[in-house]
Amino acid sequence: MSEQSEIPIWKTILEGWKAAFSGLKAMPAVMLIALAASAIGAFFHVYFIEIDPPQVMTIRTLLKTILLMILGAILFAPAGVALHRYILSGDVTGSYFRDIAHPRVWTFVLVGIFVGLIPLLPSAIMATGANLFAILLGGAVLIGGIYLVIRLSLMAPMAALDGSPFGNLAQAFEATGGKFWRIFGVMLFGVSPFIIMGITIGLIKPGQQLGMALFTSASGFFQWLISVALISIIYSKLVLNKSTDAPV
Repeated sequence: MSEQSEIPIWKTILEGWKAAFSGLKAMPAVMLIALAASAIGAFFHVYFIEIDPPQVMTIRTLLKTILLMILGAILFAPAGVALHRYILSGDVTGSYFRDIAHPRVWTFVLVGIFVGLIPLLPSAIMATGANLFAILLGGAVLIGGIYLVIRLSLMAPMAALDGSPFGNLAQAFEATGGKFWRIFGVMLFGVSPFIIMGITIGLIKPGQQLGMALFTSASGFFQWLISVALISIIYSKLVLNKSTDAPV
C-alpha cells in the first residue's frame, strides 16, 4: 500500500459535501429513488416502530429495527454504489436499476447489513433487561461498535469498486490504522447538521406522525448522502492516495 495521505478534518468535510451535491446533480434519477427509500424507511419507523412504549427497547422493537435496517441496506445499495463510483472514478449512473443485478450491488448490501448490525448490539443487550450489568455491558459494546464501524467503514467503497464483501475486511482495518479520531471527527462534524435535525424531530409532539415521517425522510436522506460522500473522500486519501475524480 502506498504512503497514506493525511485527513485534514475540515477540508475533508468540505470536499465530501461538494462531492455529495455534485453526485446529486449528476445523478438526479438515482438520488430521487434513494430519497424515496429514505421516505419508506421513515414511514415504517414512525408508524410501525414508534408505536412501542417510548424509551423502551423490547425484543419486538429490536427485531423490527433489524428488519428495517436490512430493507434500507437493500434499497440504498444501488444508489450507494453509484455515488461511490461517481466520486472515485467519475462513473455516472443514469438509472437506479442499471447495476441492480451486478454482484457489486449485492456485495454492498452484505457490507451494509454487516456494518449496520454492529451498532444494534447494545440495543440487543439492553432488550434483555435494563439492569445495571446490561447497561454497563451495553455501553461497553456501544463504544466497541463505534470503533469497529469507523475502522471498517472503507469496506463500502471497496465493495462498490468490485471488491469482495469480506476479503477487504483486513485491508479496510489496516487502511484506517492510526486514523480513528480523524475519521470519527470527519463523520461526526460532517453530518452534525442532520444530528441536530434528528434532535429536532424528537421534539415533535406525539400524534404528529406525518410531520415526523417527512422530517425524518429528508434528514435521513441527506445524512446518508453526506456520509457516503465523506467515506469516499476518506477512501481516496487513505487507499488511492489521490484526489477524487468527481467533477466537484
